[in-house]
Amino acid sequence: MVLATDFEKHASVLSKFTALVSSNSFMEAGDEHCARRRQEATPAKPLFCSRPDWGVCRPCAAPGGASTLEVEEERRLILQILIKTADLGNLSKGCDYCLAFTDGVMKEFFSQGDRERSLGLPLTPGYQRESADVASSQLAFYRFIVEPLYSAVDNLVPAGELLSNLEHMRTEWEAKRQASLEDQLAWLRTSRERIV
Repeated sequence: MVLATDFEKHASVLSKFTALVSSNSFMEAGDEHCARRRQEATPAKPLFCSRPDWGVCRPCAAPGGASTLEVEEERRLILQILIKTADLGNLSKGCDYCLAFTDGVMKEFFSQGDRERSLGLPLTPGYQRESADVASSQLAFYRFIVEPLYSAVDNLVPAGELLSNLEHMRTEWEAKRQASLEDQLAWLRTSRERIV
């Protein structure tokens, strides 16, 4: 599950999940007995699954239903998406939390950039404290990573408030894009001090 948070795998995991959500209906009702079994989900029986027979006992199972492997793969994909969303959860919890998280990340990036420079290594783009554009990098991160992920999750569980918080932060970053790097970093530090 933790490996799913690796950004190298982001596009692949999100693409598979989006295809899954758009091609299946989740948690179809079924008969009363099977609906009760869905409510009694355990780790051996996934919580979310589009397969109509995911938690169905053998007497209720339809011939030709999903294999255990198919159900497990789908369950793993859903759990991967949920842990990816949780991994980026600070970005959807409102301005102060988002900015404190971003401040910490930028300090880490700048520290790495300083270390790369001291070792004579090629500098990672965006990690140079002298030339970074925090607001633009955050807007790109929201546009290409965060918003598509949360929008996909909204098809599984309601994420309206989180999406609203993301939209608010996108607006904040748009407003800060014209500010100097010093002003952007001061804004981040101020927000971090409010929640620490």
